[in-house]
Amino acid sequence: MSDSARLAVLEQQVASLTTRLTRLELEANSTRRPRFRQRAVAADAAPRFRPVEPAACLHLSPCLRTTAADRLARGCASSVWSGRWSVRPVAGGANLRNADAWETQRFHSAAAAACDVADPFVVAPALRGRARATPTVATEQYTLGRLEGVRNALWLMVGTSIDHGITYEVCVRFGREVLVAKAAPTNLHPKPGLTFQWCRLPSPLNLTLAEASLHGLTALAFQRDASRYATHLSELQALLATIGHGAGPDFVSLAGAEWDFKQFGIQGMQPSTADDWGAIRSSLEMQLGAARRQWPRVRGVFLRTQFATTYRWSAKWKDLDGSVYAKYSDIMREIAAEGSLEYAAAAGVPATAPPACGRAGVLDISAMMNCSFERPAVSKVVSDLIGGGTGTGKCGRESGWTRDGLHPNVWVYLRYFAMSANVLADFGEACRPVR
Repeated sequence: MSDSARLAVLEQQVASLTTRLTRLELEANSTRRPRFRQRAVAADAAPRFRPVEPAACLHLSPCLRTTAADRLARGCASSVWSGRWSVRPVAGGANLRNADAWETQRFHSAAAAACDVADPFVVAPALRGRARATPTVATEQYTLGRLEGVRNALWLMVGTSIDHGITYEVCVRFGREVLVAKAAPTNLHPKPGLTFQWCRLPSPLNLTLAEASLHGLTALAFQRDASRYATHLSELQALLATIGHGAGPDFVSLAGAEWDFKQFGIQGMQPSTADDWGAIRSSLEMQLGAARRQWPRVRGVFLRTQFATTYRWSAKWKDLDGSVYAKYSDIMREIAAEGSLEYAAAAGVPATAPPACGRAGVLDISAMMNCSFERPAVSKVVSDLIGGGTGTGKCGRESGWTRDGLHPNVWVYLRYFAMSANVLADFGEACRPVR
């Protein structure tokens, strides 16, 4: 084969190879294109940040999710008093009598979640700087929102040394001095005369506490006489005016059943017949209605229950049966649950308000303490040593709940106030009178 022939064959082979390479490149490009398109689609569908619109409870914890009307409708005013304590008192209460016990001993309400229970001590400026008391923004907003109904309000406690102790301990924890206001003696309030222990809690709560001590809840003569009781309320209001509260209280709590038991014991009797208990109930209902009429702007009137005590009032004192204390507190709960026509007629709340606004409330320290299972049965020798009786079902000193068989330890006072503040706040927010 000549050289020219060979050259021609080579040229044909090169041309053929070039054609094949071109075809292969086209095929390769055609198979790669879908992959490029797939990547482009995947990139377009990738999550992208979207600016967030403002909303209530936006990723906050805790956050208030109920209203005062919701909570009253679901019975929070009574359910918050059931629960457990952080520390169970031991016999004698030595494990909870140190100065810091009030910080470690907490009451955990069984209704805390359903009723959005808040701790008012979270916003006590005097406690700032303690690690446990420094709130986050969310906690502070939650607490203030939950307790809105008691802010800038006045709570008048008409009670006994127990209520005096509550007022004193709460004021001190909020860094406030307890002030005294006195009225001249009267027929109803002989020497030393009607006296208030009071303080105004600091911002942001600005809640004023004023306490007046009496010697009974239904056992005093004027507490069973509507006319004289109205005079008693007028004297309370006159003294309130001297401390800058001429418009009257926003909340009133009536207490002192333990003094009734003292009066019963001194006379060597205790209520036992239907007439005895009927007279107690009639007195309570009369007082609730009278308080509503005296202070039309009041948003709630409450009865404080009483736990069974072992306090020895005199050398001849005989302990009352524990069931008497329980029966007395049950009457208070019945009045709150069933309502009183006299109270409802004087309530003056809007028709649109929750039904609870037309009834009295209960501040149930007895249910909260629940010492009935705590007290051991002891011998008379041990009983005499520790200053209590030998029965069961009472909050004696040996149970650890009280200092002397009557006055609760400080941590009870403070946790009672915390639960009360939640209950009062609901009435304060949802039960504003029309007049």
